[in-house]
Amino acid sequence: MSVVALPIVSAADAVLSLRGSFCPGCRGRKKPKQTVCFECYSKLSRPQRQNLYKRVGSGYEAAVASALQTLGVETLECK
Repeated sequence: MSVVALPIVSAADAVLSLRGSFCPGCRGRKKPKQTVCFECYSKLSRPQRQNLYKRVGSGYEAAVASALQTLGVETLECK
């Protein structure tokens, strides 16, 4: 059994991604101030979705890392 590390998400990258209009899960369009698009959001478990409402610096970065891992994304791109 292999262990898969969570992507590392910094507070700065999390904020840049929130401001962006591209979903880090599928690179489709998303609304600013949302972590991922609706399609990717619906693939997450309920606890993961709830954790995405945490504040930056108070668990949000870890929530994003967990969501990205579920969505099969290795790194958070902030473009």
